[in-house]
Amino acid sequence: MNAILRLLTGSLMVLPIAYAHPAAAQQSGQAAQSAPIVLAQKALTPEQIAKRKAAKAKRNANPNAQGNNPKARANKKGNNPKARANKKGNNPTARANKKGNNPNANPNARKTGPKKPGPNSPAARNAAQQKKIQQLKANQNKKQRSQRAINEQKARQLKQNRNLDAEQKVFNQQAPSAARQKQLQNLDALKKRRQQQQNQLKAQDRKLDRRDEALDQRAKQLNRRDQNLDARKRQVNQQAKARRTVQTRQVQRNQAALQRAKQRQNTLAKQINTNRNQTTRLKRRNNRLERQRNWLQAQRSNDRRTFRSNFAWRERARIVDSRRDRTIFTALAGAAVGAAIVGTYYVYHNDSDRIYGWRARDAYIDDLDNGWTRNVVIRADGIRVVTIRDVDGFIVRRYRVYSGNRVVMLYDNRPRWWDEGDLAVEVAPVRYSGPRSSYIIEPAEASIDDVYDAVVADPVEEIDRTYTLNQILVNRNLRDYMPRIDLDTINFATGSAEIPDSELDRLDAVGAAMEAAIKENPDEVYLIEGYTDATGDDEENLILSDERATAVANALTQYYDIPPENLVTQGYGEQFLKVETSGPDQRNRRVAIRRITPLLASESGDIALDSEGNEIFEKQ
Repeated sequence: MNAILRLLTGSLMVLPIAYAHPAAAQQSGQAAQSAPIVLAQKALTPEQIAKRKAAKAKRNANPNAQGNNPKARANKKGNNPKARANKKGNNPTARANKKGNNPNANPNARKTGPKKPGPNSPAARNAAQQKKIQQLKANQNKKQRSQRAINEQKARQLKQNRNLDAEQKVFNQQAPSAARQKQLQNLDALKKRRQQQQNQLKAQDRKLDRRDEALDQRAKQLNRRDQNLDARKRQVNQQAKARRTVQTRQVQRNQAALQRAKQRQNTLAKQINTNRNQTTRLKRRNNRLERQRNWLQAQRSNDRRTFRSNFAWRERARIVDSRRDRTIFTALAGAAVGAAIVGTYYVYHNDSDRIYGWRARDAYIDDLDNGWTRNVVIRADGIRVVTIRDVDGFIVRRYRVYSGNRVVMLYDNRPRWWDEGDLAVEVAPVRYSGPRSSYIIEPAEASIDDVYDAVVADPVEEIDRTYTLNQILVNRNLRDYMPRIDLDTINFATGSAEIPDSELDRLDAVGAAMEAAIKENPDEVYLIEGYTDATGDDEENLILSDERATAVANALTQYYDIPPENLVTQGYGEQFLKVETSGPDQRNRRVAIRRITPLLASESGDIALDSEGNEIFEKQ
């Protein structure tokens, strides 16, 4: 395109000279037609011709002034590839020397410079994109320069055409002559050449337009490719994120499975320890049973009361008062029942309502011919809980009857070896030398394992026989053989037996431990003891303490599914203070729990059942 522009420029520069030479020829050779020649000289005077010759001579003397010398013009505007390369760095050799890309010119450029990023790295992609943008900008600048040159050329050509039209108009006004005809022919030829040049310029414009369209199409393709690359990048990132999420969830599941495996391992280890403890307890129980059998054989020679006689507590105790379904009487008069009970009060409460109100499918009472009663509760699973009471309502025995008439005794106040004087047992005080935290457990500070160990604990010292429930209730030294749990997590208000709703969940440790123990051995029996502080009336405190024990038993049954027949409640009032003080103290308003299963007489071999599962009594 630069060559074409130079040709057009040269052709246009010759036009004034071509117009000047015919006028000179007319002045020198044709005198007959001087008037038309004079008209031509008026259009192009000798001064003008001289001025043009001087300008031409000046241009020939200094070609660099107007930029008509192709070499000088190339040096000025950068159209010479060599000179342009030296100026803008487009020559690979010079550019290599400038930026260090030529290994021969700068051999240390790649060794000492920073490490070149990979082709797929973000820096390389950004550099490639910047390079494309720069290339597009360069193409646009080049196109603009070309368009400006074409526009300038068109403007010059239009000006020259106007000049030629003016000169042709002048020539048309002159008389016809051979020289004029020749000039007209030359003008026509020059117009044709100019028309050809214009056609070439238009063809070049169309070619440039097509090239621009191709460049635009290429730019669109590059943009679409960049968009596709960005979409692919987002898709890859999303897939990687999804894979990381799946892997994270898998790791979490594996960790949870590992945690469950550890828990199962701990459970199995605890079960093994429990089985070992059960084996040890069974050995101790067998030893106690063996000693009890030997003791029974020694007692067979003694006189026994008939099996159908009354328990006769009323004949041996004095009723003091009856309040709120509870009976208060003094210690059993005339019979030495141990130092723990002499001179004190005793409270009795009928627990039939508590037994009947829990999961009872059916309940009924049978009157026996000796005045006793048989209270039967049938659970939803078909198990029957049978309680035999004497004429005064005191419990003679309580047992369960399973399917197949299998009898399991919970406790018996009238075993075969019973003698009236046996209520007064001589039991030596316990001398426990172990840590206090293992004998008196406080759930607020103890762990769940310590609480569980307490609800399945054996006596702290060996005992040589078993006892009735009444003997355990009235003898403190006998109860002290078993560790106890002081419920320091429950705070009773003064004069109240109600458990605050905000403190019910504090029974979780004890309730869960007792529930687990009863699932292992459904025949466990626990004594729940209620206490008060030293303020208030003795008889009122006795009733209040029994109500507190009953409230805890009801909570354990309601919230932790502890069967009520496995719980025995007894209130002791202000006896056995935990803190020796005559004033109010929260630590004395408490409830304690003991496992008394190892102390209870629970032989069921003497009970005979009929075909309907009812106990058969001997007739007098």
